[in-house]
Formats: sequence, structure tokens, C-alpha cells
Amino acid sequence: PSLAWYAAFYDAVDAVGRDLGRVHTPVIMLDAGQDSKVLPAPQRTVCAVLPACVETRYPTARHALHLEADSVRGPWLAAIDDTVRAPMAYPPPQR
Repeated sequence: PSLAWYAAFYDAVDAVGRDLGRVHTPVIMLDAGQDSKVLPAPQRTVCAVLPACVETRYPTARHALHLEADSVRGPWLAAIDDTVRAPMAYPPPQR
């Protein structure tokens, strides 16, 4: 990627960060504890700001949770399935 790409990426990250509190859609943050590409602190920060976020960390997992051993991938898939199947209550739009 070019320097312009990185600049645009970080501008987008900053813009999204300013509006996280307005996101009321339920979010599950499924983190890999041994991830060498994504740092855990920003994930925790984002989840703490989102009004309807639940964070689950898989301590032994690496970056690609979908490629993990069944002992990690099974609970990860179950968390996704449970979230998708759960009824979601959306707040009325704010004007």
C-alpha cells in the first residue's frame, strides 16, 4: 500500500472512532489472545465504547480464528451462531 492509502486508512479509523457511541447494533468482539497482527488494547477500547458490545478472548488462538483447532473454532462458531440467532432489539432512531 502507498502512503496515501495508510493516511486514508487512519483518517477512516479516526472518523469511525468519533461515532462509535451511536452504534446500537449488538456487536460481538471475538479476539485471538495470541494474535500478532491485531493488538488487544484497541479492541477492548472499541468494545467499551460500543453500547451493545460483548468481548470474548480466546487466549490460545492466533490471528485467524476460523483456521484454529476445533477446541477454539467450535466455541468461536457457537458464539457467532448464538449471536446471529438471538432476537435483536433495535432502539428507535434518534432525531
